[in-house]
Amino acid sequence: MKFLVTFSMAGITALTGLGTASAGPVFYDRAQVVSVREIIRPVRVSTPSRRCRIVTEEEQYDPNRGKRMIIGGILGGILGNQLGHSKHGRRHGRVAGATLGAVIGANMWDKKRHTHVRRRRVCRRVDNYYLEDRVVGYRVWYRYHGRRYHTDLPHIPGRTIRVRVSVEPVYRR
Repeated sequence: MKFLVTFSMAGITALTGLGTASAGPVFYDRAQVVSVREIIRPVRVSTPSRRCRIVTEEEQYDPNRGKRMIIGGILGGILGNQLGHSKHGRRHGRVAGATLGAVIGANMWDKKRHTHVRRRRVCRRVDNYYLEDRVVGYRVWYRYHGRRYHTDLPHIPGRTIRVRVSVEPVYRR
């Protein structure tokens, strides 16, 4: 909440231009680095791997299915032709008989049906996650004009660190 109030006040000050008249000069200086410590946090790391398994598929096939379709179609056409009473009826009977005979012939069970077993390897990608401690930054303590401060940086600084100094008068009431 305190951050929100401070942020809101800074935004209002920037938009209205208030406070700029009383702000003093800003300059940069160097401060002495006193100590540096790594900031270590657990980070979620992914290692992809492959998981494979053998899939067995059974497929039935009939080497004589086509022959039975042809023979059934011929026999059905002959039977349909015999059942028709007129020229037009015989034609329709032949077509219907041939179609029905082919379907029946194709679906007849035969002792010569075979089952073909096919095995194949099926793989998929799997992500394995684990936590690993990693350096995510550096906590840097520095001294400027006898006072000690600290900040977090993404890199290790040298013996000194650049600081921005702002001077502002304080009015007493």
